[in-house]
Order: sequence, then C-alpha cells, then structure tokens
Amino acid sequence: MRQMLTVLLLLGAVAVFSPAPSQAQLQVYGAWHCGNDFCTWATVRDMMDFDTKNHWLIDRGDGSRLPSVNLVILSFVQPTKLLNKTNDSGDTNGVPNAMNAAVVSYFTTHNIRVMLSIGGITYTTAWDQALSTNPTQLGLNAAALARSLGVGIEIDYENSSSPNLTGLQSFVSAYRSQIPYDATGANPAARLTIDLGAGDQYLTDISRYATANWLNDSSPVLDYANAMVPNKQPSSATSAESN
Repeated sequence: MRQMLTVLLLLGAVAVFSPAPSQAQLQVYGAWHCGNDFCTWATVRDMMDFDTKNHWLIDRGDGSRLPSVNLVILSFVQPTKLLNKTNDSGDTNGVPNAMNAAVVSYFTTHNIRVMLSIGGITYTTAWDQALSTNPTQLGLNAAALARSLGVGIEIDYENSSSPNLTGLQSFVSAYRSQIPYDATGANPAARLTIDLGAGDQYLTDISRYATANWLNDSSPVLDYANAMVPNKQPSSATSAESN
C-alpha cells in the first residue's frame, strides 16, 4: 500500500500519520494541557474553576456546542515517579494528583480523546533514569495507568544526543504486551504515540528508529508521531510554514 502522510496543526506541532490499510485517515486537532501549576498537575482541581478556565475547549462558542479540539494531552507524567509508583505531595502511585477521572471525563463526555504525555524536555533525565533502571516495568505501569483512566499515552522522550533506544524499545514492547495496537481506534488506551522532531536537526536517532520499527503501514506499533517544530520560528510566515 502507498504510504499516506497527513500533516496537521497541533498547537505548535504537526502530526504524521501512517494508517493501517483498513483504517480511515485520522484527523487530529489537539492541545497540550499544562494545568494551572506549570506542568506538574500536582494540585487537584476544583472542577467549577476548571470549567471556567477550559470551557473553550469543550465549546467553541459559535452556538454549535461542538468542541474546539478532538484531543487533549495532559502534560506531563514524570517517568521515574511512574516507574516507582511514587507517593508524595504531588503524585499518587506515580501519577500527578490532578490527572484524575474527573478531568478525563470532563473532556471525554464531550467526545474529546484524552492522552497523558510522559516526559517533556524537563524530564529528559528522568526518562534516562527510568529506561536504564527497568523500562519493561515502566511500560507495564504506563499500560495499567492508561487502562485505569481510559486514556492514551504519548512518549515525549527528548534526549537528542544519546537516547536509550534499547530501553525505549523495551518500554514500547511491554506496553503493547498489555494493550495491543488497535487499528480501529476504538480502545482509548491502545492509542500510543511519540513526539519526534521535524526535519533532521532534533531527535534524529529516535526519529530514525521509530520510523523503521514502529511507524509503518504493514505492521504498525505506534499510532502516529507528533513532529515538533522549533519554538522560535523564522520571522516570515512563508519560511515558518516551510520549516
């Protein structure tokens, strides 16, 4: 089958999809959500206040009552805390306190899929530590978390110089051992994606490995990749779009 690629704006990123032959082409317009306490999600939200701050996501305000997005990614889960199932002031069993059923259902009841992003640039070292300690258990814990909340998982491992690809493969394999790839998209917990770099200047090794092993039409492992664009775009619109 001819490889199909779709580029879609995702509030600062584009997504590249490689659908299975029987799968309709995905269309995603989403937002990475960092809560009200930076990106820790450590404090349980008052849901009335949460609705005040986030109502624009579930209602675009044009009278249609349709949501503005079809995907919200809660960012970020700290990898070593998830591995160790840490309990502290901001986390319960390794999961940020505010990444809970109430927040998830706020979006899912409006037909917005929810995912949790593991990592982010701040937690690159934590990814390294978790992958060198027990990547299989990390993958199992991530799958259990996805099932318990009915969410997907995004891999945001931003080691651009020396990524632990062996460990990352173990993580992905462990996750898929619990929740297989689902071409229908019906199981929210089966949605497993990865953040890569647009072009050949960032996350090159991870991008090369993911493309060869996880993102192909014949035997897909991940659902899609987000191709992250630079945070400082060129000055002209034409150059920015090209970049």
